[in-house]
Amino acid sequence: MSRRSAVVMSVSALLASSLVAGSALAASTHPKGEKVVLKKTVKPAGKRGPAGTAGPAGKAGANGVAGAQGAAGATGATGPAGAIGPIGPIGPSNLYFRTRADILALAASGTLSDAAFTIVTLNVPAGKYLISAKLTAWDQLGGTETDCRLIAGADDDTSSAWADATLSLIPMSMMVAHDFTAAGQVKLNCNRSAGGGSLLRQIKVSALKVGDITATVEP
Repeated sequence: MSRRSAVVMSVSALLASSLVAGSALAASTHPKGEKVVLKKTVKPAGKRGPAGTAGPAGKAGANGVAGAQGAAGATGATGPAGAIGPIGPIGPSNLYFRTRADILALAASGTLSDAAFTIVTLNVPAGKYLISAKLTAWDQLGGTETDCRLIAGADDDTSSAWADATLSLIPMSMMVAHDFTAAGQVKLNCNRSAGGGSLLRQIKVSALKVGDITATVEP
């Protein structure tokens, strides 16, 4: 075998070895001093394998430095009104009072509810009242009957006085309780029997406003 043939065989063997091992392109020197160039054959990349399982989460890091306080927000809308509270205690009472300073000569007899016999009218606002009236009947002639009626809405009270020759000054009083659901009037009406000479003086009517009225009627 000639020297050239031996070199070719050596190169062929080296190329075969290089293709099997997939080694990189390299240069080698023949034992006799001749330089041999080796070529690499690159195979195509294989398909990508499936993704591996995710590893465990790492430890939480340290808290960062607190940030600066933000600006104040806008004022919120007004909330709905709350429920009405309980009724408070009853306040001080109110007194409505009217008097006549004159001496009044009574008209002749008639129906006491008639406006013609009203001698005092007391106006009051709505509310519950204890109402009273007092006066003195005076008869200089004697033998005269004096009748009076205190009226508050549908409630009333009456009083009568009879004067004779020995008793000419007779006190009279009346009282009634009434609930005015609206502003109203208290009236005092009086008249006398025919032929008499009855006079009235010290006439007073009062209405005391109260928190409530509990009224009973005895049988």
